[in-house]
Amino acid sequence: MTAAFLMDLGLFFFGPVRNVVRCPRAGFAEFPFEGSVGGTIISRAMGFYNRRLAQIAQKRLAAGVYGSMNLNSRTLLKGFEPNRHAWKLILRGVRIWLRAELRSAFLQTPHSAAAECQGAAT
Repeated sequence: MTAAFLMDLGLFFFGPVRNVVRCPRAGFAEFPFEGSVGGTIISRAMGFYNRRLAQIAQKRLAAGVYGSMNLNSRTLLKGFEPNRHAWKLILRGVRIWLRAELRSAFLQTPHSAAAECQGAAT
C-alpha cells in the first residue's frame, strides 16, 4: 500500500494537478486523465502497477505472510507540491514495489508446497 500511495501521489502531480497549477481556469475544465497524451500514459502506468501490487498481495495472502511488514510502519511526508520533488515520491514508491516483487518472487503457497511433496513421494 505504501508503494501505491507514493507512486499514485507522485504521478498525480504529473497528470491532473500539473494542468491545474499551470492554468487554474482551464485545468478545472478538463477531466483528470482525459484529453492529453500524458494523462493517458500516466493513467495506464497507475493501472499497471496497482494491478501488479494487488497480485503480489494475493500471493502473499495465499502464502500466509500478508501484512508481515505492517507492524510499526508509517508513511510520513513532509508535504508535497507539484514540482520536481514529486520524482522522489515516485522513486521511493518504485523502490518499495521492487522490494515487494523480490520478496514475493520465491514465496510458495501451502497448496504448491503440498503438491511438490506429493510429486516427490511418487
